[in-house]
Amino acid sequence: MRRRAFTLVELLVVVGIIALLIAILLPVLGRAREQANRVKCAANLRAIGHALTTYAQQYGYFPGAGASYPGGGFGFAIWHVRVRPFLAGDQRVFYCPSQDPRCEWTQDGPGAPATDAQTPYGYEPGEPVFDVQKTYFSYGYNIWGAHAGAYFPVAEQKGLGFCVGPVTSRGDPSVGEVRAIRVRNPADMIAIADTTADGMWDFMVGPPPTIPAGYPGRIHRGGANVLFVDGHVSWYPQKDLLDVESGEYGGTFVRKPMAHLWNADNGF
Repeated sequence: MRRRAFTLVELLVVVGIIALLIAILLPVLGRAREQANRVKCAANLRAIGHALTTYAQQYGYFPGAGASYPGGGFGFAIWHVRVRPFLAGDQRVFYCPSQDPRCEWTQDGPGAPATDAQTPYGYEPGEPVFDVQKTYFSYGYNIWGAHAGAYFPVAEQKGLGFCVGPVTSRGDPSVGEVRAIRVRNPADMIAIADTTADGMWDFMVGPPPTIPAGYPGRIHRGGANVLFVDGHVSWYPQKDLLDVESGEYGGTFVRKPMAHLWNADNGF
């Protein structure tokens, strides 16, 4: 018997069905991939949270976000290298798979090699030093907390510590390392969260316009995974974590219900 060939119309129908199935399945696969990334990100933050707790228990202070150069000025990030030893040196947990690949912590990064000015804070000799204003990173540290104004005196430190170094003193409640006992309720204070990874202040996070730092991210379904001081991780929409109505830095200040979660005393 002679085999009947497909007609052009039949081929077009088959192609159309395949295209329709692809159009249906691709968003589903994308959502599944993002869900997997979100779960991995939350696991990263839990590991970092365990290391942060161990650090605070050992030293009695939280690590602080960054340090000043010998001549003064807030220059390089340190919180990540200070908690790294409590993760057995594993740097992979500091990268959220949903973020820009430039956020990966590698030993051939863009920073200048660490010198005697950086090694006391946890950097290995010669490894890249992460400038707070010029380096991509996945997670930000709660430096100053929230406050009821656009900017505020450093004496009203409410976060987990801003700048450590020659221009500050150890344990200074205004800008230095924050004592662990100052956190009133660890389960109700934000420690670290997904940041808006744009290469500017990525190592810190807060609810602008209270501080000149990065927004919490919106990388996971319009929101961020948030690590609390007690080690648990929750997801929140970005808009709930901010103190601004608009999506731009310097937008209208609005006190949000979650603002107290940024502060060690859970106040405003």
